[in-house]
Amino acid sequence: MEKIFEYLRTHQAAHLARLVEWLKVPSISADSAHEADTRRAGAFIAQHLRQIGLTNVRPLPTSGHDVIYGEWLGAPGRPTIMIYGHYDVQPPDPVEQWTSPPFEPRVDDTAIYARGANDNKGQIMLVLNAIEAWLATQKRLPVNIRCLIEGDEESGPAGAEAIRREAALLACDAVVISDTPWIDERTPTILYGARGSGFFEIVVRGPHHDVHSGIYGGLVMNPAFVLCQALAKAKDACGRLAVPGFAESASPITPEERALVDRMPVDVESIRRATGVPALLEPIPGETHRSMNALQPTFEIVGMVSGYTGKGQKTIIPAEARAKVNCRLVPGQDPTMFETIIRNFFTTMFPAGVTWELQVSKAAPAWANDIQDPYLTCAARVASSVFGVEAVITREPASIPIVSTIREVLRVPVVLCGMGLPDDGIHSPREKFHLQQYYRGAECYAALFAAYGEMKSGCRS
Repeated sequence: MEKIFEYLRTHQAAHLARLVEWLKVPSISADSAHEADTRRAGAFIAQHLRQIGLTNVRPLPTSGHDVIYGEWLGAPGRPTIMIYGHYDVQPPDPVEQWTSPPFEPRVDDTAIYARGANDNKGQIMLVLNAIEAWLATQKRLPVNIRCLIEGDEESGPAGAEAIRREAALLACDAVVISDTPWIDERTPTILYGARGSGFFEIVVRGPHHDVHSGIYGGLVMNPAFVLCQALAKAKDACGRLAVPGFAESASPITPEERALVDRMPVDVESIRRATGVPALLEPIPGETHRSMNALQPTFEIVGMVSGYTGKGQKTIIPAEARAKVNCRLVPGQDPTMFETIIRNFFTTMFPAGVTWELQVSKAAPAWANDIQDPYLTCAARVASSVFGVEAVITREPASIPIVSTIREVLRVPVVLCGMGLPDDGIHSPREKFHLQQYYRGAECYAALFAAYGEMKSGCRS
């Protein structure tokens, strides 16, 4: 391992330069104006897989952008590990809030700043740096590797198509993903599960056009007010979810899960500084900040619009009001029932003076590994050794929808072993990735491959 670590240390400048080059490509999959750029980012990483020694590198077509596949299968009898990542990025808006252009990477003594620096170009590249170090110094890997790097993670489910269609090609013992943060700046974090996600938009309509708020005030219902009243009833005064059948459908939290969460108190002051809020929400009775964040479902308004929002005043009752809501799901909550539960809730909310419409997107389920899965616990031991701090095992508060497909189709454990830090600003202006995490993360993955190589393969291939 020392030769491998030495290779990684002496090639830090080259590895950073390669990442900078990739980050310059504005691979915004959600924006058709960047279609050619997104294809170019996929071609870049395909060429890189070939350069570091992977074989059978090829695009797997989807209805969106190609999934890039590559493999190294020269370790018979050893486990086969699939590395998943993505080469597309979020839109950089609002661009004016960046301190440097989002696709002109800026490097200082501590971090690299660019859209995609953390999510996910920096994180997938550090894993490939570890593969490169093994093949450059040892001419082999201690495990078999399959890489699957998609171009639509940020914008849609196209990557899932390739996984379902290519299940035989992708057979493996475990999937490892570097696309998540640590719980704080000091503690390596291995995630055994993640919340699911459901999204809906609701529209409430009153008069057929905006009307005078003096002449018609007190006579016609205000759709904005009616919608606010309805949304407010989704939670009680203590913050508990009050949508009938929603929270109740969650699986009970096991004592083992509670014990893991209780070991990890939230650094309230750190989160307050990172977000700029004066205080955090108080947990509902019987819960903690950490359990609310990792184990409980949520109902969050992510956008609202109604009436006049320009400068000055306009005395109207708006014709309609709209809200977008994102719910995070936990194990036990059936995504197929999500629309029914939400629709039943709003059916009783609106008076006869308005009409309403609900548009519900397909929900992604939550998922969880066995907490004692050997691939999971092995990753925690390796991270603890490399970073010199005991790693924690917990659930991801956010969602990675593709993981549900991976588990359904490949039926293997998925280990989320990310190297991001909480202040990296993913999906927001000034996204960055700490250089120490980029360099040490590659060392961690190099050691993880060695540890997985000692395990017995049960691969179906």
